[in-house]
Amino acid sequence: MMAGGDPESKVQNPADVLITKTEKKERPRAAKRAAQKAKEKGISGDLRNKLLEEQSNPFRKFRQFFYLAAAGSASIGGFIAASRVVAALTGVPGVQPLEETVPNVAIDFGVVAAGVGLWIWEDKRGQANMEVLKENSGIKNKLSSLEVEMADGTVSTLQQLQGAYRPVLLAGTASEVTRSINLASRVGNELKKNDMLLVPFFTDLDDDSGGWQAMKDSSADGMWDSFLARPQGAEAWKDWLLAEKAQVQQKNQEKSTNIDTKAFDKLLRVFVVRRDGKVGSRTVGPPAWPKLCATVAAQPDKDKYGTP
Repeated sequence: MMAGGDPESKVQNPADVLITKTEKKERPRAAKRAAQKAKEKGISGDLRNKLLEEQSNPFRKFRQFFYLAAAGSASIGGFIAASRVVAALTGVPGVQPLEETVPNVAIDFGVVAAGVGLWIWEDKRGQANMEVLKENSGIKNKLSSLEVEMADGTVSTLQQLQGAYRPVLLAGTASEVTRSINLASRVGNELKKNDMLLVPFFTDLDDDSGGWQAMKDSSADGMWDSFLARPQGAEAWKDWLLAEKAQVQQKNQEKSTNIDTKAFDKLLRVFVVRRDGKVGSRTVGPPAWPKLCATVAAQPDKDKYGTP
């Protein structure tokens, strides 16, 4: 088992072909170059969230403008009608009777109240959407800042790997994660071909060094399989998982769905991250690795980072 220290239980893949040392050195460099380009061309998080919110609700600003315009027009009409009411009460000759002006005042100020109320309602909806986007952005930032150790010993953040790898994050108990990796090792060459990088995080272990060291000791070149990466900074990984769990709980509460949190913690959670750093899918249980590899291989080029 990968989590233990027994070399015989190391993840094996007899058909696996080790990539050359040149490739092992060049791919992390390519990942860092891609991350640098993305940083240079990027925009601030607040501006990005604002643009995304406006994109999801393109007519909100127009509706708010209409509400304010209606409220402004009605307020002018209401002011004029109110002045006529005052004039009628003070006995000014030649003005409209109160039975005509009072309903006009009520209608005008009713429109003002409705316009202002609708504008505030739309504004609160926009702010609520922005909070959701900020929360999602915060989880994404936590994810991109997570560190992993590659097979050649280099340490990189997931952000630095953008453009070069598709990380597949496996979070769960040692037994569940190891079983999934053993299944994945059967298609190790396909994982490498599709730049898929498996990152196992054991939620029930405080120290996973024994298993990783056993794999290195039993390897001819002193490295574990190149499609594997070891998480660094366990607290940061736990913090990210807690944020993901909180998001799941919130969504289930909104749907009035009850979830057993204790059972949830024991499940194998799989996060397939695209080359652009976004989580492409979230699933529970060991993936069907051949099918997943085939699905990834069939994806067309869609963005500057490559296929999703």
